[in-house]
Amino acid sequence: MSEDFLYFKFKPINKYLIESLVTPSLYFPKPDLLNDPFDCQLDVRKAFTRAAEKTEGIRKTAFQAVLKSDNLLENFSKQFQNVGVCSFSLLENSFDEPLLWSHYADAHKGVSLLYRFTETYLNNPKEILGVDTVKYGADILTNWLINSPIQPDDNSFVIELTKVFLTARSPAWQHEKEARIIRHTNDTLNIPHGCLEQICFGLRTPQSDIELVSKLAREYSGCTKFCEIVHADTDFGITAIEL
Repeated sequence: MSEDFLYFKFKPINKYLIESLVTPSLYFPKPDLLNDPFDCQLDVRKAFTRAAEKTEGIRKTAFQAVLKSDNLLENFSKQFQNVGVCSFSLLENSFDEPLLWSHYADAHKGVSLLYRFTETYLNNPKEILGVDTVKYGADILTNWLINSPIQPDDNSFVIELTKVFLTARSPAWQHEKEARIIRHTNDTLNIPHGCLEQICFGLRTPQSDIELVSKLAREYSGCTKFCEIVHADTDFGITAIEL
């Protein structure tokens, strides 16, 4: 039996959100447009250099060959920057996560969106290059190069390298418990009606925005569950209540 994937996404309320509700869709920006300037901007040459220094035999020779080929490294970089990346949180209680609300949902004036995707839908190589959780660490790419069972001359090496490159982040961001869907192109992907399962509104979301977003989500996206954030019984706590 296939498993469904539950992904949270925090967004401000603007024309892009409205468009994604009227035509159910997700936007996949280019990696260099992500908000963290270090995100998806790893130095591939340095990673290969470090990996070559720490390996022996055939693998070391293969890394050295890559380093001698400027065209090969340039092609890697081009592939990384031409894809599209859509980020989500996997935190089970994401509706109650104050940092995500503050960072991504317009300081609680926006929304948290809960999407449900089937494994079959995500396992579509024509539309989706890969799906994976983000790995947090100081040398994610270098360590993968050293330890991966895939050899640099294998056909799948570039695809797997791309996935690792696009899902490696600094440990400073591990509180987000992030997952990413990666596409071959950076554009909008239409998603099935009903994938948007629930919308939660922030502490400061205006009532007029709550009414508009709820109406559009019901009518066009097939969303039937709505909630809002309220203060909890502690000084800084928040909790979600159903609408």
